[in-house]
Amino acid sequence: SLPYLDKVIYHPITNESVMYTNLQTNTIQVAAILGPTDVASAKTNSSLTYKQIPALSFFGIELNTQSAPFNNVHARRAVSWGVNRQEIVTSVLHNVGVVAQGPSSPSSWAYSSSIAPYSYDTTKAKAELQAGNLSSLTFTLIIPSGSPATTQLAQFLQSELQGAGITMNIKQETFASL
Repeated sequence: SLPYLDKVIYHPITNESVMYTNLQTNTIQVAAILGPTDVASAKTNSSLTYKQIPALSFFGIELNTQSAPFNNVHARRAVSWGVNRQEIVTSVLHNVGVVAQGPSSPSSWAYSSSIAPYSYDTTKAKAELQAGNLSSLTFTLIIPSGSPATTQLAQFLQSELQGAGITMNIKQETFASL
């Protein structure tokens, strides 16, 4: 007979280490994602089943295009050119994932290989700032608190964008506030 499922309880756990500890101790039975530093351990843990599959999800930052500075297309392009996506996958995500070619994975009917992602090019980023008549670009990225991986990613972005002459401040908010 099939296993009986009495109920499903959803707990938003924003700290990847806490989520993995809860998974290891059977406090939770399923985790949709793991922190990149926990993947190797999960793969070798005989009490867990780890599956990495193409998904319709992706990680990105959302820019408010209705107000300054991102109502200027050149500001958006400057940020896009100023981020080294492959380095994020390699360094921050420990090779868990791939650089996206748009919001859809290759397994989706909506995927198109003709959409090419921006590459890392600080010269083009600086040229976009000039084209947008922006002597400088400063903005604040709001991230959920409690996630070491998200904080590391935000700090990596901050460092990358500095090379293009872009200042990104980081502000942490609780998951509920976001």
